[in-house]
Amino acid sequence: MTWSISAAAEQLDWNESRIRALIRAGLVEPDLDEHGRMALQLGHLVLLRAAAELEAAGVPPRKLTQSLKAVQKLLPDGRPLSAVRLSTRNNQVVVSDGGVVFDPQSRQVLLDFDQAASPPVPPDSADFWYEQGLDLEDSDRADAQAAYARALKRDPQHVESNINLGRMLQQSGQFEAAESHYRRVLQAHPAEPIAAFNLGTLYESQDNMSAAESCYLIAAQDLPDAHYSLARLYEAQGERRLAIRHLNEFRLLNDDGR
Repeated sequence: MTWSISAAAEQLDWNESRIRALIRAGLVEPDLDEHGRMALQLGHLVLLRAAAELEAAGVPPRKLTQSLKAVQKLLPDGRPLSAVRLSTRNNQVVVSDGGVVFDPQSRQVLLDFDQAASPPVPPDSADFWYEQGLDLEDSDRADAQAAYARALKRDPQHVESNINLGRMLQQSGQFEAAESHYRRVLQAHPAEPIAAFNLGTLYESQDNMSAAESCYLIAAQDLPDAHYSLARLYEAQGERRLAIRHLNEFRLLNDDGR
């Protein structure tokens, strides 16, 4: 099923011009129907509904667009914006991913106000170089990768550094190297959801749907986004019953998380 822009605006009770603005910004990429008119899929509506809710919660349109673009840059190829859980904190867009809440523009992890302060990170430790990599990703990708590599010299099993370096390598088309980092994590932590999910997107980009499915099924134990990817994968394979099942699971988990 598809929706025209006007039909989507009516269903979402949102301004049609805002939908067109997100399309112009490249955040929504509609298909074309047989008459050459823009047609929105279910995944587009999921993202648009989240955007409409964020604006209703007080996020200004300009800031919303900037934040969504920042989120888009963080995602590996194959992971749609519509699969990311978005919410607000103090009129700022925040992203929840794998149990971590962070600001997509600063990349800072956000803690609960009543959470005890974390101890300082020892200098020249794996955690220190991991945080350096986070700080550098926006300004200097090469230095960010080098920082993650230094973290892994100090702790080859450092989960977050392996995942982030793998993601950056995947984004630059270095699939074999990216796969090695994801697999290193999964060898030590077979149920690690983000490593499994990212590896699934890598396999899907290579049309290895069986391997992608296996990874998404692992990730789906803890990551709602994986249910969306499974629904998309099964829909493309004509497995409509499985597609509906995972889409419903994705909606249920997202509703519970809001």
